[in-house]
Amino acid sequence: MTMKYFQTISLICQAFVFKFGLDATIVPCEAADGSNVAIIGAGLSGLTSAWFLQKKGYNVTVFEKNSRVGGQILSEVIDGGLGAADLSKGGDCSKGNGNPSELGAVVFFENSGIKDLATELDVPHSPYHSSGLHRTMVKSGRSFGIVIFALLKLTPIILLIELLLFSRILEKYPEIDTPGLFDHDSDLYLPINEFALKNGFHGLAEIITKSFLVPYGYAYFTTMPAAYWFKALQGFSFGFTPCTEDFFYVFPCGFQSFLETVADHISTVHLGVEIMDINRYPNGTIEVVGDDGSTGFFDQIVIASGLNAVSSIMDVSEEEQDLFSRIKTFNYLTSYVKGNFEKDNPLATPLPIAYAFEPNSVEERIDHVNLIFTSSSGSTAVWQILDKDTTVEEATDIMKQDLLQCASMKDTVVQRQELWQNYFPTVSSEDLSDGFQDRVESLQGTRNTYYLDPSLSFHLTYNVFKFAEDLVERKFVNITHA
Repeated sequence: MTMKYFQTISLICQAFVFKFGLDATIVPCEAADGSNVAIIGAGLSGLTSAWFLQKKGYNVTVFEKNSRVGGQILSEVIDGGLGAADLSKGGDCSKGNGNPSELGAVVFFENSGIKDLATELDVPHSPYHSSGLHRTMVKSGRSFGIVIFALLKLTPIILLIELLLFSRILEKYPEIDTPGLFDHDSDLYLPINEFALKNGFHGLAEIITKSFLVPYGYAYFTTMPAAYWFKALQGFSFGFTPCTEDFFYVFPCGFQSFLETVADHISTVHLGVEIMDINRYPNGTIEVVGDDGSTGFFDQIVIASGLNAVSSIMDVSEEEQDLFSRIKTFNYLTSYVKGNFEKDNPLATPLPIAYAFEPNSVEERIDHVNLIFTSSSGSTAVWQILDKDTTVEEATDIMKQDLLQCASMKDTVVQRQELWQNYFPTVSSEDLSDGFQDRVESLQGTRNTYYLDPSLSFHLTYNVFKFAEDLVERKFVNITHA
């Protein structure tokens, strides 16, 4: 595939490559005016940065190895599946692409910035139909709303005291409300269980973690650094502002439809092109080589794909290699299944309800079901955090056993599965304490290279969008010509 670039100098480079063959010695071209930016990855972070860079006047080229945009956001029509339109309050899909189900991200926060961009681009979105219909299932198979569940764990007086102590954290640590994790107090790098114990809200923190964060694939109470934990709650206004009825939003045509629309407004997006080599030359020019034999030359580059694997395609420094090797990830399995609930089973409800399996919210129960989403159609969405060595077949067997024992679902048949590898990238409390975030921040812009990765903020759509927007705002000057 021949790439179209905006500067004549890049066209000359390509002509040289194709004339003398890909094995020829390529002399890097002089960087132009810094306006040509390559972005590796067409997920939420890559396309968000592309959008805001383009608004600042940059010529943006996005490369994506998959044949679609979205990254870990994927919407597909599944026969009888719980569709995005089913989750919306009064919303429908006018694009004629059915009622797609979400295999990746499902909702976004009203205050995330995503809603504003969706409005600007006229992408259909609507409030989440079942805001608040999230229940926690305990070992007996009974389930409770979050307030009742909290009162089962803590006395009303203790719960009130812990809420008050929790509310003081924002005043003590104002850096919590920033998009990234750099320049944070060292206490915030403690595991959340230690931080919460030190600050007097251990019981409350455990309830929030096991009811919300672990079920959606975000680490465990004993290992998640407090800084990540608080980033996860940013979109909730830390629970201090009561959630309005329209606090959560969905895309009736699927979350992926939003990113497809964003991509349609980006000047150049190459799909199905896996990057094989990134060379950063001393004069500042950056060469990007695709697996289709195409070569492009750019002034700057944004890495919006997994940093823990970037050393396989880019000439990284010792500092970059050391930092990126510290990033750890999970595997996360999304399944859509059909089965038969026993008669009068409370899970067989006409409304979509999320059930978090609280007993499985500990590391010892990895591979077991963390969350299910029921629907009146009979299709159930299931999520599981997996060990790196667990196969999909093994996880499916465990899932069927859990659904039978904990949810009384029989005759389970799998409709669709998606295994998300390299899910929820983070670094440990020890690495944060050793300066990981500040060291990465000091690298931003070095050798004309910038990094976007959930390990630098948090792996929620709110945080990914905000961090990408903030990076462009902080690091790239406005070059829009009047």
